[in-house]
Amino acid sequence: MRNLTKAVFAIIAISILFLFLTGCPLPVIQPVSISGQIRPYTGSVVDTSRYWSSTSLPSYESGFLESVEGDYVPGEFILIIDSSFSTDYVIHALSKSGTDYPQISKVVETADGSLKYMVVRAEDDAYRTLESIPGVLSVERNYIFRALTDFDGAGTKTPNDPLYINQKWHYEMINLPEAWSITTGSQLVVVAVIDSGVDFSHPDLQGVFYDTGWDFVDKDAFPQDLHGHGTHVAGTIAALTNNGEGVAGVAWGGEDGVKILPIRVLNEAGRGTADDVFDGIIYAVEHGARIINLSLGAPNGSKAIWEAVQYAYRNDVVVIAAAGNYKPKQSTAVNFPAAYSETVAVGAVGPDGLLTSYSCFGPEVDVVAPGGSSITPGNGVLSTAISDSLYEYDVGTSMAAPHVAGLVALLMTRGISGVENIRSLLQETAEHPSSLPKNQRDDYYGYGIVDAHQALMQAGIGEPFYVLVYDVGLEEFIAETITDEYGRFSFNNINARRVQLYAIKLGNDLDDGVGDLFGYYGYSGGDPRSGSATTITVTSGGSYNIDFYFAPIATRYENDSQSLTEKFFDIIREVTVE
Repeated sequence: MRNLTKAVFAIIAISILFLFLTGCPLPVIQPVSISGQIRPYTGSVVDTSRYWSSTSLPSYESGFLESVEGDYVPGEFILIIDSSFSTDYVIHALSKSGTDYPQISKVVETADGSLKYMVVRAEDDAYRTLESIPGVLSVERNYIFRALTDFDGAGTKTPNDPLYINQKWHYEMINLPEAWSITTGSQLVVVAVIDSGVDFSHPDLQGVFYDTGWDFVDKDAFPQDLHGHGTHVAGTIAALTNNGEGVAGVAWGGEDGVKILPIRVLNEAGRGTADDVFDGIIYAVEHGARIINLSLGAPNGSKAIWEAVQYAYRNDVVVIAAAGNYKPKQSTAVNFPAAYSETVAVGAVGPDGLLTSYSCFGPEVDVVAPGGSSITPGNGVLSTAISDSLYEYDVGTSMAAPHVAGLVALLMTRGISGVENIRSLLQETAEHPSSLPKNQRDDYYGYGIVDAHQALMQAGIGEPFYVLVYDVGLEEFIAETITDEYGRFSFNNINARRVQLYAIKLGNDLDDGVGDLFGYYGYSGGDPRSGSATTITVTSGGSYNIDFYFAPIATRYENDSQSLTEKFFDIIREVTVE
C-alpha cells in the first residue's frame, strides 16, 4: 500500500512538472457569487403550548362575558408569581391554602423566565387567602377589555386601489402619499394585531399574514375574526395595496410588504379578559413582532398587563395603544394599557383635524391620528370588514391607533428602532392643530397629529440588517454586507468552498439579547441562538441564490465557551460601532 501511495504522488508530481514545462496553465479557482433574501420565520419560535397550560376546567359558554355586569370576571383572579419561585411550588402551595376550590385554569411563563403568572378560579372573597400564598407577589381581578370603537421625501405616490378615494381624508391628513414616495414598507417588519382576530379569506388581506398566529379565546392556531374589529384594524395597517382592488394600508401589505401577526383575545362581542391580553403581548414579543397594536382597553389597570407591556418595552417592541372612547357619564381618563408610560398612547381626531367627541384625553396621550367622527363617507375610517360588502367605515381611537402602527412600520422599514427613539420622532414631527409652539403638548392632542412624511424625513436611515459569510475551512467570517429594505443581499468574489450564512439586526444597545433578530441558512424554528447553520459546499465560479430565515432571540443564552454565534455578534458589534 505504501508503494502504491508513493507511485500516485509521483504521477501527480510528474504531471504538474509536465504542465509547467509545456506552458499549460494550472486550473484557476474562480470566486463564487452568492445572493438571496432573508425573511421572517413563520413557524414557532417558542413552544405555543406554554401559553395556556390549563387543567380540565371547562371554557366559558358563549355569551358569558357579555352577561357580566361589572368590569371583571367574578371568581377569577390573576396571580403574579415571584420569578425566583417555580410555578410547581406555587401550585402545591395553592393546594394547601384552605380555600374552598382553588382551580388553576392557566399557568404562563415567559421564555426568559422573567414573568410568571397564573389564573385561578376561587370563591369571590378568596382575595386575601390567595395573597398569602408563598411566591405570590400580587393578586388582581381578571378585568374585561373591550374593542375601542365608537359603536355601543419629494413628490407623492398614490395607490391604484379603487376605494382609496374614500380613504384620502385620513391618509392625506398624515401626509401618507408623500411618505410613500420614500418607502411603502417591507416584509422584514412584523406588526402584531392583538384584537378579535382577522378574516383570513378577505381578498384584500391575502399574503399579508406573517403566520396564522394564535387564538387565545378558543385555544387554537386559527384566530378567525367573528366580530370584525381586528379585520378593520389589520386592513388599516397593511391591506394589500396598489393591487387594483379595495383599499390601501398605511404600510403596503403583500409579498414584499409589512406582515401582520394576528392574535385573537376578543370574542365575537368584542370582549376579552386581562389574562388573554397578557398572553397575547408575550406571544407577540416572542414570535417576531416588532410592533404591537392594541386597539382595546379597560378603565381598570392590570399589573399583569403592565408587566407584559414592560416585557415588550425591554425588548424594543413598540406598543401602540388606543387612548380609549368615552360616553356621557363615563370617565374621560385614558384607558389601560394606553395609560402605561411604556406604550405610545393615541387619541383620535375627525376630518376637521379636531379632537373627536369620544376620544379620551389626559397627560398620557402622546399623539393623535385620524379616528373618524361618524360612520359615513368622508367622516369615518374605511377599511377591510367581515361583512358581505368586504369594506366598512368605523370610528374610534381603535381606528386612530393602527394609523400610527402602520407609520412605525414604515420607520422600521428604514432601519429605525428603539421605543423612545421612535416615540421622539412621532412627537417631534407631529403637527399640533392649536397655536401651541412645535414640540409642546397638551392633554387633548399630546404633541399633535402624526406626520408620516416628516417623521420619515427626519429619521433618515437607521440600523440595517447585516448578512455575513463564514468560511468553515478558515474558521472565520470573511465577508459582510447590508441588505436592502426588502432583505435582499448579494456577495461577489467569495474565495471559499464551504461556507455558512448568518443574518442579524441588533437593537440600539448593539448587544444581542431577547427580541433582537437573528438567523442563518438552515434555521427552522426555535430560539435561533440554540441551533447551528447548515454548511453550503460551492463550486468554483458558481452563482448561488440562497434564501433563509430569521427570528427573534427568545431566551437568555448562557455558555461558558464562546459559541460561533457569539463570535458573530462580536464582529457585528465592531462593524456597527465603526
